[in-house]
Amino acid sequence: MQEGSRDVSRNGSGYIDITARDAIYRADRELLKQRRRRTLERLHKVANENGFYIKGNIYLTEMEEDDNV
Repeated sequence: MQEGSRDVSRNGSGYIDITARDAIYRADRELLKQRRRRTLERLHKVANENGFYIKGNIYLTEMEEDDNV
């Protein structure tokens, strides 16, 4: 999902397009929030199924993608 090599500030013609950049950032941020929510729900479900509950904070950080794959 991370597009480190892509410059989302520029459109297909190479001109800076702030509106498109902001829209892409908002969409990516919303997708990341949904993925985190689903992951946390699954973690809580697994804990509950095994007689545990999660007490405290869980910090999720997106793993860096390997460009060589």
